Amino acid sequence: MSHNWRSAFLAQARSDFRILEILSLRQGVERCHCLHYLQMAAEKLAKAFLTKGAAQPQTTHHVLVRFLRRAETVRELQRACRTQSVAQFRQYLKGLMSVAQEVEALVPQKNSVRPNPEYPWVESGVIHAPCEYAFPGWPGDAPKLIKIKSFIRVCLQQA
Repeated sequence: MSHNWRSAFLAQARSDFRILEILSLRQGVERCHCLHYLQMAAEKLAKAFLTKGAAQPQTTHHVLVRFLRRAETVRELQRACRTQSVAQFRQYLKGLMSVAQEVEALVPQKNSVRPNPEYPWVESGVIHAPCEYAFPGWPGDAPKLIKIKSFIRVCLQQA
């Protein structure tokens, strides 16, 4: 299939999100895998919405917050999120901002000492593997996780 940058990012975001949904339902899957696919699906969705057709997007991983700031102008998303007014939709998006920042913080950083779901990291001289880390604050039934997954699902359906 032939794509422009926007449609290619949407296709990959949908694929990443499908894997997230499958992994979320399975017992015994380490939390890092779900968080990794959440971060990837959110990033690619944001890049798709922020990309104009043929223009190649920036290579940054930090685009979800920027997308949320611009999403308030997308009437189709407002309707799909079942908000009654622009002001209500702004409040809904504002409520997603802190979790979007947490999702962006999941991106591994070079020489990072903070947990990320993709690569081992060093903290206080101890090497940690993501598959063995509990990622406190990110249980599968956490309201913030449910809310951001719901928003991503709606956006992918509307795109």
